[in-house]
Amino acid sequence: MDYLIFIGTAVFCAAVGAILYRYFRAHIRPRIIVIGVAGAWVLLAVAFLALYSPRRALFTAVREGNLEQVRQVLEEHPSWLETKDLGGDTPLAEAVIHGRKEVVQFLLGKGALPDHPPDRWVETTRVIAPLLYAAYYGRVDIGRVLLEHGANVNAEGFSHRDSALQVASGRGHLAFAEMLIQHGADVNERNDVGETALIDASGQGHLAVVRLLLAHGADVSPKDQSGQSALCEAAEHGHADVVRVLLEAGADVDDAPHPDSLKWDGHDEVYRILKEAGAWD
Repeated sequence: MDYLIFIGTAVFCAAVGAILYRYFRAHIRPRIIVIGVAGAWVLLAVAFLALYSPRRALFTAVREGNLEQVRQVLEEHPSWLETKDLGGDTPLAEAVIHGRKEVVQFLLGKGALPDHPPDRWVETTRVIAPLLYAAYYGRVDIGRVLLEHGANVNAEGFSHRDSALQVASGRGHLAFAEMLIQHGADVNERNDVGETALIDASGQGHLAVVRLLLAHGADVSPKDQSGQSALCEAAEHGHADVVRVLLEAGADVDDAPHPDSLKWDGHDEVYRILKEAGAWD
């Protein structure tokens, strides 16, 4: 992938340089200005590629789990510990993504930041705290290492600023969610669109995670910005067992979706459970 990015960038820069040359040659005189503008662009592209190419070796070694190469590169270029690839990720984030625990431990030992400082929050899905990646992939051992090195257990990221617990819960990573809760994660934290970990887990039908969250005080009543509660999400997706557990935990039966939508989608058991609980009376 790195080679494709490198080649693609080179081709793009060359193409833009050619376009600039043709445009300015047709609209600007004298020609020396044309050559200067196009040449400046090419020099800028060459400088970018020259800077990116050596760093690519570091990221390649991280992704492959080549600890010796990572150590060697950082000994030569210690300032690259917090460098970013073209996707905005640091070497530590890449190590987490690819499950390279030894590399993660080494980078943290060298002083890599386990979190993005609050004042460096960037409104983009490309800049993600390492703990969020660990939660996404369910890498419990790596998540534990990050937390031991001071990672914020309530770190936020991805498009709606989900918490690590929301990410783990939505993907059904029970052990990871349990670990986060043991480290003090807020079970009722809401993201930018009002979703909670319980809403995410319920919508995906992750019964074990739902039980875990409820056992640790998750509130069944919140609704997201579109008015969807955990019960509504579970019902609409046909997760009968989750619907039953949420009702037992005190979910408001009036949050049930329209009965016709349940029948149309073939969620007969969900319809029966909700009807017996007093929905649509």
